[in-house]
Amino acid sequence: MVRAGRWCIVHTDGEGRQYGVHGVFHSDPEPASTVRTSEFEGAPGHVMLERLELEEQDGLTYLRSTMLFPTFHQRDVMMESGMEQGIRGSFERLARLLDWLQELSGEEASPEDRAA
Repeated sequence: MVRAGRWCIVHTDGEGRQYGVHGVFHSDPEPASTVRTSEFEGAPGHVMLERLELEEQDGLTYLRSTMLFPTFHQRDVMMESGMEQGIRGSFERLARLLDWLQELSGEEASPEDRAA
């Protein structure tokens, strides 16, 4: 992870369309949290501030993302853009990847792990 610097991600969907997001880390990323800005390259000038936090409880790790938009209108436009479905899809793929990695390691996932 970069210390208080710029970042950029380009996502390619199943039909070959690319979507870029970039921003700046506004703190030194720590294992438990980081603060960054995000700007969708398809809508320049609409910058959101996001805090990501990881918290362990009873052997499970929880992720909390708090997003702050400059206006309610910009928040609503982002939510209507399909962002929520994209985030859900990303976490579903991450869960499949983690299951696959756990299978490779030979460890059995507990029912609690699968429910999280």
